[in-house]
Amino acid sequence: MQVYSVIISILEIWNLLSLNYRSYVQSEQEIFDAMRSGHYNRTWAATNMNEHSSRSHLVFCLGIEQKDTVKKTIKRGKLYLVDLAGSEKVWL
Repeated sequence: MQVYSVIISILEIWNLLSLNYRSYVQSEQEIFDAMRSGHYNRTWAATNMNEHSSRSHLVFCLGIEQKDTVKKTIKRGKLYLVDLAGSEKVWL
C-alpha cells in the first residue's frame, strides 16, 4: 500500500528577520491558498526603480513523501520556488 504526505513551507526573509510557516496539506486548493497568503503578506515598498517592489525574499517549498508499507521503502522529493527581493525587474 502506498501512503503519500504533502507538506508546504513558506519562508520570508526581510531585514535579517525570518518568518516561517509549515503545514501538511490535503488538497491542491490548500497549496494555492498558502501561496496566495504568502504573496499578500509580503513586505512591499517603493524604490527608485520600481514603485511596487518586494522588500523580502520568499522561499516556497513543496515536499512530497511516498511510503510503501509492503516494501517498507520511503521516497521523498522537494520543489523549491524562490522569489528574491526586487527581482520584479528581471527579464528573460
